[in-house]
This record gives sequence, structure tokens and C-alpha cells, in this order.
Amino acid sequence: MRLMLINDRLRPTGGSERTLKSQIQGLIARGHQVLAVVPEEELEYCQSAETWQGVEWFSIAHAAGFRSALHAANLIREQAQAWQADVLEVVNIGGLLGPTGVIELCKHLPVVHAFRDVRPTCPRGDRDLGEKGLCEDRASLRCMTRSCMTPQHEPRGWRGVLDSRLRLRALRSAHAVVTESHAMLELLKKFGVKESRLFLPPLHVDLPQQLGPPPSACPPTILGLGLLSNPTKGLSHLLQAFAAIPNQEARLRLSGIPGAAWKQVQDFVQQHNLEQRIELLGWLEEEALQQELSHCRTLAFPSRYFESFGLAGAEASAHARPVVASDCRGAHDWVKHQITGQIVERNSHTAMADALQSYLEDPQLADEHGVAGREYISQRFTRNAMIDALELVYQSVLKPQTVGTPK
Repeated sequence: MRLMLINDRLRPTGGSERTLKSQIQGLIARGHQVLAVVPEEELEYCQSAETWQGVEWFSIAHAAGFRSALHAANLIREQAQAWQADVLEVVNIGGLLGPTGVIELCKHLPVVHAFRDVRPTCPRGDRDLGEKGLCEDRASLRCMTRSCMTPQHEPRGWRGVLDSRLRLRALRSAHAVVTESHAMLELLKKFGVKESRLFLPPLHVDLPQQLGPPPSACPPTILGLGLLSNPTKGLSHLLQAFAAIPNQEARLRLSGIPGAAWKQVQDFVQQHNLEQRIELLGWLEEEALQQELSHCRTLAFPSRYFESFGLAGAEASAHARPVVASDCRGAHDWVKHQITGQIVERNSHTAMADALQSYLEDPQLADEHGVAGREYISQRFTRNAMIDALELVYQSVLKPQTVGTPK
């Protein structure tokens, strides 16, 4: 099969990028051909990176508006026809095309929409979305929209409302939509995507062949991954929880791309005299990341908002580490409460502190939950299972009369 993949972000900076890397490598290993459409400024990196060996490349400029989106869609359509692509896969609705370009492509070619890394937020920026991460009054005259599905850092106000409506239309126009968790599946149903077009292929979680020492043999260290660059990941929440842990031997190690949160952590450390107990690691390359996962007692996943999946937590389970996760929806697919880890009330730093403390005080419990977590991941989140499921999705959109069917 010849797959044309459209995505504006291929650098392995987070869970979505790591998932995409595994998907592409798995497809190529099965004998499929992949042509990736990337931004012009990313082409040199992609062509030189060993990660993407075997991938063919096509680059375009970011779409800056309605006309440029249609122009980009036409360029991709021409390239798809020249390359004889069987299926197009759009990863989210990035800046390469925008929703307008995706809608245009769906009129002419079989399109699979991979819906990842998008959090439901209010496009006006002034609504309380409630505990479910969804606006409780989606049809109000106040916002004139039936959706709250805008990625972070997108425009707010009425421009955000229009963008949100277009994104929904793009989702509904796709011939198949794949997503990452049961929570996302239910969200898409609420947004009006037909159930017959929804698919939930399991993600691939790398399972290390050699494990580090069991949690009980590791120091009482709590690891937090990817928390320094995104305020929705719950850094402040975790800091408050750690300060409430009475065990003075406990240590907290934090990683992520340094950003504004770096100063926040430094200030917190000074205010609470935690200089000897909290360490900032910065961005971790793959080898260093595996080392940290293999030598912590437990991993904290304190996200305050809707998470589509939470690959960092699943990777910790693969390393036989128990995970304490906030109730952020997507984590329910890989954390089994009191079996492989614990799910605690979101925005309750005391509940987070109590759960983390339980693993620091009871190393045997940490071992039991860690072993159960690794077994759970190994049974459900394999690369073969992911590629098998994706092949079925691609075949489903290749059936006769798929393109141009009524939405």
C-alpha cells in the first residue's frame, strides 16, 4: 500500500511524535511505502534523520489563510495522483493545510484523519469546560457554536469559534477517523462523527528488553516527564503534592523542554527549601529517558486537563514502574486503578501526594503494581497490533465509492 502522510510536526518532542515514528517504522517494515508531506523548513532535518529512513518526502509552505489552504490542498492532490497514493492520512489538522484544505482533499481522495493531541477547549477562551473537559452548554447563543474543540495556542474569540466549526467539519468529512483512547472515541461521537467511521487502533508502547532494578530497589524518587513547557500538564499541581509528602528522603526529578515553568520551579524550590530534593533535568534524549524510567520508584502524571492518551505514563508502566495519574480521561486506557497504578482526583494535590507516598512507604506495593503494569502494556500495546488495526482502517477507505460519499 502507498500511504501519503500529512503532518506539520515530525520531530520526536512528545508522545504524538513518538507514536507517529513507531507507526511509520512499522508500516515500512511491513512493506508499505510512505510519502510524508512536511513543512519546507523541516525537510532538511527529516531527510538527514536516521529515524526516518525509508520515507519519501514532499514539502510545502504552511497555509496562512483560506486561499493558501486551497492551494496547498491542490498541490498535495497533484502529488498524490503523481505518486499514485492509495490513502492519505492527515495527522490532526496542522498548519500545513488547516481545516479548509482537509475538507477539499476529502472531496477527491480517500482520507484517514488521525485525531491526536487536541484538547477540547473553549474557542472564546472564557468558558468553564467542567470536569469532563467539555462545555456544558454547547449550543448557547453566547458562543454560537456546537463545539469546544480547539487546540491549545490557537486563536480565541470569534475567529476561534469559526476555526472550531471548520475543524469539526473537516473531521466529519474524513472517510475514517482514528484516535487514541476510549475517552477520545466518546468525545468524537459527541461531536457528531459517525460511529461507523471511528476506529481505535492500539498505540505501540516500546517494551524494554532489559529492565532496571525493581522499584523497591530504587531510591524513593518520583519522576515527572514533559512538565516544564506546558502549563496544562500539571507542574504546579505536582509541586504542591510533593511539598505535602512527609518523607524527607523523597526526591522529585522533572524533565521537559525548558520554558517559563523553569523559573516557576526554581522559585517554588527556594520558597519551600527544597533545593536538595527537587532536580530539573531539562530535555532528555532517548537513552537518558530510558535510564530515568528504569531507576525511579514511581512516575507522576498530574495533567490537569483532558489527555488523549498519555504515552509517558504508559512507557513508565512498560518499565515496570507504578504510575499515579490524575483523572484526565485518556489515562484510563493504560492505568488500572489499584492494579497497575492509581488514578486520583484531578486538581487535588493532597490525593496526588497520598498516592505517591503509598509507593514511597510500601516498596512491595510499587513492585506489584509495576509488574502488573508491564504485563498489561505488553498484552495490549504492541506494534504488530497497531499496524494490523491500521491496515484494516486503510482497507476500509479503499472500498468502492468511498470518495465523495455524503457526509
